Amino acid sequence: MGLARGSYAPPPGGSRGGIQPADAELVTRLRALVKRHGGWGFWKYYYRQRKLGVVVNHKRLWRIDQLLRRQVGKRRKKNRLPERVKRPLQVPTPPNVCWSFDFRSDALTDGRRFRTLNVVEDGNRAVLGIEVDFSLPAARVVALLTILVSRHGTPARIRVDNGPELISQVLQTWCQAQGIELQWIQPASPT
Repeated sequence: MGLARGSYAPPPGGSRGGIQPADAELVTRLRALVKRHGGWGFWKYYYRQRKLGVVVNHKRLWRIDQLLRRQVGKRRKKNRLPERVKRPLQVPTPPNVCWSFDFRSDALTDGRRFRTLNVVEDGNRAVLGIEVDFSLPAARVVALLTILVSRHGTPARIRVDNGPELISQVLQTWCQAQGIELQWIQPASPT
């Protein structure tokens, strides 16, 4: 067939595909590292072996790693949004039942970006307030809402999207203290 003799003969020192006796010390070292640091990947184990003074070919260590069938799952991305209860969108008829607010962004001629926080009353679509600045953290959102509540009264609920300033603990505790229900939109649903 024209094949080299080494291509079909079993490798020396053991059966084809198994862990060879010459690799026993390397297997115990690798198992000790896996037991201590279970979430590491292959290359991290390889460089740690080199750092500990064990000179080993990366192909040999890869073969042993695959024979041990050490499987590390991919890391899952943490979901930062809590589960939202799906509710149909309600159109409030009396004023001061529901407010909505969101951020908009634009840039000046010199390239600096600025943001606006627009607060709208859903019943008559009146704009209650606009806050403009280069940075609008959650504390600034709460300060604007405090001013608007003193001017227009307390709404029954506030509808917001899932932005970082709007899911913050600062805004949630302020709404609880005021007796306002904080209602988030469904993710990927802008209405």
